Amino acid sequence: MTINSIGPHAFLQLTGPFPGLTRDIEIEARSGVEGVALWNTAKRGKPFQVETFVDIPGGAAAATTYLRAYETLIGNGPHSAVWAGAPAGVQVEVLAVQAVEAVQLVAALGGINNGNATLRCRWTLIAVAD
Repeated sequence: MTINSIGPHAFLQLTGPFPGLTRDIEIEARSGVEGVALWNTAKRGKPFQVETFVDIPGGAAAATTYLRAYETLIGNGPHSAVWAGAPAGVQVEVLAVQAVEAVQLVAALGGINNGNATLRCRWTLIAVAD
């Protein structure tokens, strides 16, 4: 099991935790009527963001290839997620992925991909029911 992942993609670092499904309450107030009505509509996820960090082979130019691979997850889920070595507790749909930074390294050893560059991405996700 990888320490951090979204779907099939593993990362050295992934910010978390992942919020779960929460009760969605609608508030209704009518003009001229005191008080409010609360409607418990359902349990729903709300969009949230995480950042990932991974080493990539092929230099910083390969960042586009990795980003395109991540983008294939958009609307193609739900996906499992692992955060800090444990299941995130929810399935997620990927709404968007944006590259934040790609850096060419002078020297590197280890990592997941034994890469000579790093890629940091910001993901917009939403928790969904299994």
